[in-house]
Amino acid sequence: MQVVFPDDWNGAFEAAPEIARLRQRADVKIFRVRPDNVLDAVRDADIAVALRERTRYDTDVLNQMPNLKLIVSVGGRENPSIDKDVAMDRGVLVCFTGGALGDRLPAPPQGNPSMTEMALGMMISVMRGFGVQDRAMRAGEWPGPIGRVLYGKTLGILGLGRLGSDLARVAQYLGMRVIAAGLTLTPERAAAADVEFRSIDDLFSESDVVSIHYRSTDRSRGLVNARLLARMKPNAVLINTSRGPIVDERALVEALQQHRILGAALDVYDAEPLPADHPLRRTDNTLLLAHCGWPTDDGYSRMIPETVRVIEAFLDGSPINVENPSAVGGRR
Repeated sequence: MQVVFPDDWNGAFEAAPEIARLRQRADVKIFRVRPDNVLDAVRDADIAVALRERTRYDTDVLNQMPNLKLIVSVGGRENPSIDKDVAMDRGVLVCFTGGALGDRLPAPPQGNPSMTEMALGMMISVMRGFGVQDRAMRAGEWPGPIGRVLYGKTLGILGLGRLGSDLARVAQYLGMRVIAAGLTLTPERAAAADVEFRSIDDLFSESDVVSIHYRSTDRSRGLVNARLLARMKPNAVLINTSRGPIVDERALVEALQQHRILGAALDVYDAEPLPADHPLRRTDNTLLLAHCGWPTDDGYSRMIPETVRVIEAFLDGSPINVENPSAVGGRR
């Protein structure tokens, strides 16, 4: 039985003791490859582990994997890069894990601490101009910026789910006023989270910092467009730790180049890895990170054991966390 990890970009799985145990039962292959050549890695796999949403298991890829019996979707049920209908038609199981938070809650008791820390750190960095100062210092300069504190500022959270609610609590502790908006958010849900409800338009107009906390869906893709960016204050900043396609990247680049907003801090992009010639790389009022919000020591300590547990359950003939149970009877 061949188990393939085609996209372990952080190299976290290779040395894990759980993987050593799994190698006693299966032929485990771990690659660090880009999504455009994923088929070379997974073509002969019996089990494929989907660690990144950007690695697609669509009709074309699945039809060229004749041995495939199981896809492990790391990080939850809703991985849009896996064509579950095609998998089900072929009798391929799709089983999920809880991702960086694992499945043994409460641990931690609220949202994902790595993402909350990430968003907060990005907010502080771009408001205080840490990235700009670092680049200037390395160029031999002695910059003299006037930073902006978070205390007393208004944080607008777009998408008040588990992650957004957790960030709201931390921001309030730091003395920020927190408002929230969303495609399905209600005033009652906002009040329950102890934040002020706003329309999406008003959130962009009022906020000093806008932080995005949405999944990428048909409704959310392109949600943050040129019209909303134009409503932002000239000294406001945009934080995106969710998914790149939620923001109209071309409109954001234009707003940054024309200095219509103070800046942006981004961990996600339309194309990942971010192309070397992408115009965002030439903006001077941005903090650009390499989708590093979820890969942490704490996250992997939960993610790796749970991923292996799902694989071992399948090998034992008792699959767990099955997303498409109707495919069980059709397994080859």
